[in-house]
Amino acid sequence: MTAVTPTDTVRALLDLLARGAVHGPELAGLFAADVEYCYHVPTAPVVRGREAVVAELRTQTTHYSEFRYDVRSVTTTPERVVVERADSFVLPGRTDRVGFPVVGVFDLAADGTITGWREYWDTRTFAAQTRGAS
Repeated sequence: MTAVTPTDTVRALLDLLARGAVHGPELAGLFAADVEYCYHVPTAPVVRGREAVVAELRTQTTHYSEFRYDVRSVTTTPERVVVERADSFVLPGRTDRVGFPVVGVFDLAADGTITGWREYWDTRTFAAQTRGAS
């Protein structure tokens, strides 16, 4: 049996999001029961609890399609994974991709579940690409 590393867990999460697979038990199984998630530090509220985080991700995926991510670098310790990446997706009513750099910080428990997830990205980069979008 192959050991699952903290990086494997984070990549599994990102892969599920890229496939739009937010309704199965596989997604929820990646999170600890008491996980905390902030999709935009410092402006977004912290979402607490596995069910609330999964519900938030399901809601988010109704606002875009064709999510993709490109990992630029990964720094890992046994308890934390920091992923520098470029995310992109298509907004409703558009055909062009909106893309921006993101740094995700993931905290993991000894059992390999995600206990914390914080996303850092520049709203100005996003807004410059979405002006006039409905």
